[in-house]
Amino acid sequence: MSQWKETFGLAVREALARGIALIQTDSGGTTEHGTVPADKLIPIGSTAAPVQAQIEDALAEHPSPAAPQKVTNFDDQAAALDAMISKVLT
Repeated sequence: MSQWKETFGLAVREALARGIALIQTDSGGTTEHGTVPADKLIPIGSTAAPVQAQIEDALAEHPSPAAPQKVTNFDDQAAALDAMISKVLT
C-alpha cells in the first residue's frame, strides 16, 4: 500500500481480474472501474486512520471472494486511444 498517486498497476489489474477486494485511494486508474464505493475511497494525503479503519473492517467482515471484474487489456486501451486521437486529427 502507498499513498502515492499511482497509475493502474499490474498488481491492481490482477486483483480486479481475480475478484480480490481492494482498499484504494481516490486517485488513479482503479477508480474508473467502480469496484469500490465512492465513500470508501481514501483521499490522497490523508492520515493513516482511514486506511487502518478499512483494514480493520475488512478483517472483521471476513469477505468472500468477489466476482472477477473485466479489466481492459493493453491492446484494447491502445485501440481506444487511437480512435480518440484519430477524431481530433481528422
